[in-house]
Amino acid sequence: CRNRRIIQALGAGGGLIVTDATLTGGSGSQGAAIAYNGGDVDLTGVTVSGNHAGTGRVIGSLGPDTGATLDIVDSTIGPNTGTGVHISFGTVTIVDSTVSGNTERGVGLVDGALSVSGSTISNNGAGGVSTTGQGNGVFTLTDTVVQDNGGTGVVCSNCGDLVVSGATVTGNHPTGADNGGGITV
Repeated sequence: CRNRRIIQALGAGGGLIVTDATLTGGSGSQGAAIAYNGGDVDLTGVTVSGNHAGTGRVIGSLGPDTGATLDIVDSTIGPNTGTGVHISFGTVTIVDSTVSGNTERGVGLVDGALSVSGSTISNNGAGGVSTTGQGNGVFTLTDTVVQDNGGTGVVCSNCGDLVVSGATVTGNHPTGADNGGGITV
């Protein structure tokens, strides 16, 4: 799928399940590998690498996806050009996965709940993992390594509750800043 989005799921309320696959060579700023508009997406055993989203998202929503979920399990997201994962108004769960080597942020969520466990978020260009929850969302970071990202490692901006357990956050360096690379709440 050179120079095209690999998967586009436009049906609201439906679901997309991808298992044991490699998604590479996609292009497009609003979901170079996967773009969806509502519904739930489950990725298990999937490698998403070599996709080109510019400064946009490699996996992400096309618009406000109230209630949509994205589950990433035993998968690798990166290296890619762009933000590895970015959705709005939904829930993202990442388990036993690696998000690394994306030129922008590793994971970004706008207004929703985020859970990352047993994973590694590293070497992303603009930052590790972030969410804005508008005071409602819960962000849990469990047994996860967030390191060597080019921006702040963990950002929980107005996200309600941040719960960190057994996580390592180290070596993250916001561009032009002398400090603040670890966790920002």
